[in-house]
Amino acid sequence: EVIIAIMIEVWGLPRIIIEQERIEYVGMNDPVEEHVLNIVNAGNEILNFLITHVIIEEPNRNEREWIIYEPARGQIEPDDDFNVIVTLNPEGLIGGLYEAELIIESNDPANPEVIVPVTMEVIGVPIINVVWDEDMGYPELIYLNRGLQDIFHGGPYEIPVTISNVGTDVLVIFDISSDSEYIIAEL
Repeated sequence: EVIIAIMIEVWGLPRIIIEQERIEYVGMNDPVEEHVLNIVNAGNEILNFLITHVIIEEPNRNEREWIIYEPARGQIEPDDDFNVIVTLNPEGLIGGLYEAELIIESNDPANPEVIVPVTMEVIGVPIINVVWDEDMGYPELIYLNRGLQDIFHGGPYEIPVTISNVGTDVLVIFDISSDSEYIIAEL
């Protein structure tokens, strides 16, 4: 009878668990909203992670990021957890649905990539802005006598007035009117 001694070395493995299935926000253009993304290492080896994101849907291409997460990388000891702050910033964005995916890559061999969907529904607000020449009295009233050199009774005088939308949703103008019979507005 021969007895062979076999030595087996068991390597520990990290095991990632993300407690949030998704991150959602619905609101006006403010305030900035912070969410906690909790990453758990349920394994028995250090978990290394890296977070990136991909934009899925935006009503228009933005010059700035509306989703920020800190920190974007880290290490978690076995049987420990770590909070990542995910900030959704709707400030200045036009109304609509914004969608992204947080991609969490790790050294967990069974689950090397975890995706957390992020949705932010921004409720836009139209804001009308009406401007005319300062020589004509802007921003108080339109004064013909200030801006026009020679005013004669009965002559038509044009005063350019600019109407714009400085808000974050579509501005619809149905009509422009005046309580004076002598002023006519044309779109």
